[in-house]
Amino acid sequence: MVKKWSEEQKMLVKKVVIIAFLVMLIIGFTVPAFMDFGNNGQAPTTIQKNCQADSDCYLMCDDIPVSVLCYQNLCWQNACEEFALYPFNQTPISFSLEVSINGKSVDFINSSNPQDFFVKLDGNKVSMYSELALRQVLEKFKVKLEGGCLTTNQSYCNGKGGNLSMTVNGEEAYSYGDYVPQEKDVIKVVYS
Repeated sequence: MVKKWSEEQKMLVKKVVIIAFLVMLIIGFTVPAFMDFGNNGQAPTTIQKNCQADSDCYLMCDDIPVSVLCYQNLCWQNACEEFALYPFNQTPISFSLEVSINGKSVDFINSSNPQDFFVKLDGNKVSMYSELALRQVLEKFKVKLEGGCLTTNQSYCNGKGGNLSMTVNGEEAYSYGDYVPQEKDVIKVVYS
């Protein structure tokens, strides 16, 4: 024989279920806040390190120096446990780079920093020790190439008194600063 529940019993069960749910909700949000996960009660933090050159960013991991890229005045790895987006390679990628504005070549020698070791320059030959985009390479020489604009001490943009073009191995390229140079590339960026 099945006994039917009265309305009072149904309301009592609903109230008990709601109270049990609220208790679980409160416990679920408060208990983890009081638990110590081995960090001495502090959340793990990594401080973003400012830099002027790659040499400002190196790390010592297990008594071995680790080279870290300085890009946009920030070190792109700040702790040994962090993933290295731009690992330093002993064998460089070498390519030719020429930037000219109104027929005059931009001189990178005076604007390069000898403390930057991810990108080295020898005349027009660039040696790159990690897989970097062209904008990252040019930043090492205090030049920006973004959004159809070339910026040295002033900006030179497409359609504003001139034309910005880029060729890779003699073929027109439109990726500008996003292009990742490959071994033996010949890259020319021209504003005229």
